[in-house]
Amino acid sequence: MDKTDDQFELDLASLEKKSPELAACVRAMTLIGSSLDLDEVLAQAIRSAEEIMGAEASSIMLLDEETGELFFTQATGKASAAVSEIRIPPGQGIAGAVAATGRPIVVEDAQNDDRFYKEADDATGFVTRSILAVPLRTSKKIIGVAEAINKKDGAFSE
Repeated sequence: MDKTDDQFELDLASLEKKSPELAACVRAMTLIGSSLDLDEVLAQAIRSAEEIMGAEASSIMLLDEETGELFFTQATGKASAAVSEIRIPPGQGIAGAVAATGRPIVVEDAQNDDRFYKEADDATGFVTRSILAVPLRTSKKIIGVAEAINKKDGAFSE
């Protein structure tokens, strides 16, 4: 027996009360399954990640195969419009380290981390305190990095 949209909404509302993080995942997966617009899917995915992680902002950077630079394709938060012009040189910044190694990185004090790419904060006026960065990959290679920035309550954990 198939559930109607009304039943799904009711179940999602119930789930929201029990587990907001799981409800956010369900909403994101529903959108991803219903859209062929890559920008829309990425925007919803990053908003859901931000909600799930309890972050102030989030972003998706893709790897430019020709230059090796990371560029912002989606961003949320107060500085989201300003990051569109920023390109991070190969291997620089926390995102660059994630792209180079293919391993996630959690940084609790970004301003005092030698890998932190301060130029992004300088260009946007945003103050990055903490970062959770994870690689985005296909089955064959790293294609970018997703970041959750400034955990609202507590610290990011592995």
